[in-house]
Amino acid sequence: MKRFATSIIAAIITITLAAQAPKSPIQFDSNEHNFGKIEEKDGIVKHTFYFMNTSSQNATISNILTSCGCTTVSYSTESIAPGETGELTVSFNPAGTEGEVIRELEVFTNQGRSIDRLLLMADVIPTPLGLEERYPRALAEPIRTETLQSNFGFIEQGKSESKSIILANIGTEIAKIRVVNSNKKSLLTIEAPTAVKPQEVESVNVTYTIPATGEYYGTLRDTLWVYSNEVRSKNPIIVTSICTDQFDENSEEPTPSIRIEPSLVDLGIKPAGRVARGTFLIENTGKADLIIRDVETLNRCVCNLNNGTVIKPGEDHLVTVTLPAPEESGKTVMASVNITSNDPIRPFREIRIKLQSK
Repeated sequence: MKRFATSIIAAIITITLAAQAPKSPIQFDSNEHNFGKIEEKDGIVKHTFYFMNTSSQNATISNILTSCGCTTVSYSTESIAPGETGELTVSFNPAGTEGEVIRELEVFTNQGRSIDRLLLMADVIPTPLGLEERYPRALAEPIRTETLQSNFGFIEQGKSESKSIILANIGTEIAKIRVVNSNKKSLLTIEAPTAVKPQEVESVNVTYTIPATGEYYGTLRDTLWVYSNEVRSKNPIIVTSICTDQFDENSEEPTPSIRIEPSLVDLGIKPAGRVARGTFLIENTGKADLIIRDVETLNRCVCNLNNGTVIKPGEDHLVTVTLPAPEESGKTVMASVNITSNDPIRPFREIRIKLQSK
C-alpha cells in the first residue's frame, strides 16, 4: 500500500511539473527510476538515464540540480546534435536514510530554463545499530547505557511506578555489576543483575513507591553509580520523579488553579557578586484552597515561599526571590524555583530566574 502511494505521488509530481515546464529539446527514455528495496550498508547505487535530442537545434545540458547532497550526477556537457542520443548517470547514497525516499533532479539546457525533472525512488533498509551506537553513554568500561537521565514524571500519593535502565557490555569479557544509590533515604528500590555477558544487555529495574501518608511532595532525585568489576562509573545515572496529590479525574468537587506571573524573572544586570532581588505573583484562580506542597530552589536562588502556604480562591501571594550575580563580569546565571501544589491540572510549575553580572 505504501509503495502504491509513493508511485501515485511520484506520478502526480511528474505530471504537474511536466505541465509547468517548457517543451524540452531532449526527451528521456524515462523520467523516473525506482531502485526498490536497497540495504543502507551496501552503499551507493547507480542508474543511467538515456535521452535523445528531438529538436531541430543543437542542445547542451548546462546544469543539473539535485534535491539532496546524497545524489550526484555524471553527464557530458558537449553539444548534442538533433537526433543524437546521450546519457546521464545518477548515484544515490542511502547513508543516513530510512524507509521510502524520493529524490528529484532538475535538468537545464543551454536555453537556461528547466526542461525536465527526473525522480529517483528507493526503499532503504537501515543498517542495524551496534551496541555502541544504541547505547552511547559510557559508564564503567565496558558498560554503557542509552541515557544518563531517567525521569518518571508525576507519581501520585500511594502509587508505584517502575522503569528499566539498560546496561550493555560492549567488551569481550563478562562484567560483574553493582549499582549503588548515593541517596540513603530514597524511596527508590533497585533490582540489578550481578553480571552482563559480553555483547549482551541486562536490565536494571528501578521502582518508586510513594506512601499515601502525604509526607512526600515535589521532586525526588536519586543518583545511581554503576560499578563494573568494582570500578565506579565516570558518570552517574540520575533518576527523578515529582510526587503530587492523588487526583480524581471524575470528581465534581471544586478545585484550585494556580497562575504565576511572570514565569521568567529577569533580575537585570548587577555588579559581580552582588545579590539581586525580584518578585513573582502566585494567584489562585480556582474555587478551592490552593496549597503549596513543596518549594525547591536551584542554583543559589532563595525565596520566601514556604511549604504548606495556603492561598484562598481569588487571592494572591507575592513571592520574593534573591540571587547573587556571578563573580565573573559579563556572565549570566539561570536559576529556578520549582513549585508543587494541589492544582490537579498543573501540579508542578517552574519559575526561571535570570541575572547577569557587569
